[in-house]
Amino acid sequence: MTSTLKNTRIALTFGDAGENHTGMEMVGKLGKEGSGFTKKDLLNIKSHLDKLGYNSHFHSFTLKSVFLGGILIVRNFLGMAEQENLFQEQIKLEWDQKYWDTRRKKVLNKHARANILFLEGVEQNPDYENKKGTIIDSNKLNYFCKFKTHLIDILTMGLKNDKAKNIICEGNKYFNLNKCGIGYHGDTERRKSHLFKFRR
Repeated sequence: MTSTLKNTRIALTFGDAGENHTGMEMVGKLGKEGSGFTKKDLLNIKSHLDKLGYNSHFHSFTLKSVFLGGILIVRNFLGMAEQENLFQEQIKLEWDQKYWDTRRKKVLNKHARANILFLEGVEQNPDYENKKGTIIDSNKLNYFCKFKTHLIDILTMGLKNDKAKNIICEGNKYFNLNKCGIGYHGDTERRKSHLFKFRR
């Protein structure tokens, strides 16, 4: 294992929409207000996960008289061998390390992270000047396909509805954990968001 890979983290965010960078092409379709996962949805998923023996924790962020909120954390959703296979598959891809800066009106280098989008049956080469980033056909990625299918099956069984279907994936690669990373932010480009992160 190289020191570079030891210092690399990959985050895969699944949702109804995604982008390679703020201000670039939006892929997918932002769901209607209220179409995201509710607190009840998350608790139903947790109940299903518990029955399957997963290590899950729900944290409530409810503000009185405002809204019911929370986050569901699932640890070790994939086994170590599955994580390693998925990591190796991801690390071989060509990730976008450039983007179109909407303020400066030119292509710049990425320093905080590299990005990529995954869609079923869709491929796209980057065209940064026209705000388009790389899209990978996820059907061609064996381990990614298995992981996504497993994730959707688990969520759908827990939810007992189709909220987890028709989702796309936005990938972020933090290629140097000593320098890369972004601060707290809201994923306003999507109503639904489920994140899987892993590293060497």
